Amino acid sequence: MILGALITLVFTASNVYLGLKVGLTFSSSIPAAVISMAVLRALRGGNILENNMVQTQASAAGTLSSIIFVLPGLLMIGGVDPVKPDTPSH
Repeated sequence: MILGALITLVFTASNVYLGLKVGLTFSSSIPAAVISMAVLRALRGGNILENNMVQTQASAAGTLSSIIFVLPGLLMIGGVDPVKPDTPSH
């Protein structure tokens, strides 16, 4: 679980940065599987189920980082106005 959280943190941060800077994201499930397999083999305590858990965590985080495309889209269509808050004026 800790390895999955670390890989998730690194891949989500890099995915958000790349998405905002370049405009595209990458799939994080295959690199997470390879990294977790290497780390778990080096620790000599991991099995295929633990590798599957780490890959699932990283894949879910990679999917959730695509929210960066929703907020600019809402700004473009006028769904959110960052200048005027929704509070009524007195």
